[in-house]
Amino acid sequence: MIDPLVDYPVVVGMGPAGLFLARQLHKLGCPVGAIARPGDVGARTNTIFREALKIATDLDEVCAAIGDIAATLPERRIRLYVASDQYLTLLLQLDDSRLRSFGLAQGEIDSFRHINDKTAMDDTLSALSLAPEAYVAGEVPPDAYPCVIKWNEKRVGLNSRVLPKIGVVHNREDLASLLSKLSCEGFSSNDVIAQRYIPGNNAFQYSFGGCYSSGNLLAGICVNQVHQYPQGISSCVVEADGVEAARVEEAARSVASELSFSGFLEVECKMNQEGGSPFVLDVNPRPWGWISILGRKFPGFHCVLLGERPKPIEKRVLWRTLPRDFLANANAMNVRPPRQGYVRCLDVFDQADLRPFLGLGLTAIRKMVPR
Repeated sequence: MIDPLVDYPVVVGMGPAGLFLARQLHKLGCPVGAIARPGDVGARTNTIFREALKIATDLDEVCAAIGDIAATLPERRIRLYVASDQYLTLLLQLDDSRLRSFGLAQGEIDSFRHINDKTAMDDTLSALSLAPEAYVAGEVPPDAYPCVIKWNEKRVGLNSRVLPKIGVVHNREDLASLLSKLSCEGFSSNDVIAQRYIPGNNAFQYSFGGCYSSGNLLAGICVNQVHQYPQGISSCVVEADGVEAARVEEAARSVASELSFSGFLEVECKMNQEGGSPFVLDVNPRPWGWISILGRKFPGFHCVLLGERPKPIEKRVLWRTLPRDFLANANAMNVRPPRQGYVRCLDVFDQADLRPFLGLGLTAIRKMVPR
């Protein structure tokens, strides 16, 4: 947790998730620094101490940027908040002592390394009876199809047109074709893993995201990921309740407890149609894409950064991100979100900090206009 009188929080990664986190930190009254990639929407925010916004794309640049930010207020103690898979993967190349010097606790570092290690995390999920069967991509048994193919680990600068995030193969021929195309892009079968496919459209796709302290939940929410574009990236989520939501929350909290996790954690699940139990598809140890829904559900959400438990509003919440959700009709896995009875939340939008939202619109217009 943070001490606003002493700490100097630095958000690493200023996409929508980092932008939300920077805004929450700003509410605590302390100066906030940030490291962004060129074009990150959050780089336009007015919540960042302007001398402490740095652009960095590789590990050396990130380390130099942290040093430069620290020098702007040397009387304060640097405290990193990583809000990007790419930056997290970069930082985990450093040794633990260097990461501790950036304000990360050893428990946080251990959790990051464990979750980033696919084999270790699969073992943890299997022990909790939460993981679908996994196979080496080149050794999928005949009776395991259909199965999902996904990357074995998160990499910096991963760029594949064949497999942007996940894919589904229905037989051995499909798998051989996919692996052949990946080979043409310079990848091998060892770069991906196969997992038993859990049938069902996005009505069965759930996620629980929350902030924890030593495995104890401070604030969180379960959502149904009704719209995804492309598949695997949410464009519209709705707060869920009922038996399914309770089971997903239980699964997420068991993962956090097992890891004694502190910080932001999203656990993505898909409900098994046969038994009604959730299988964990992914675990993200950082702020995630739809995290700004928490600011709508919990008006005092920033208090979790002090170790407090904010109170939620009674009404359920619906979150959308533009312009991606306009494209979501292209995904046949999506289902129609509810039209009434929800408080709506639009990603990136904040009346007190309009430049990121306006910049998002300008970027979308530039992409639409032919050159």
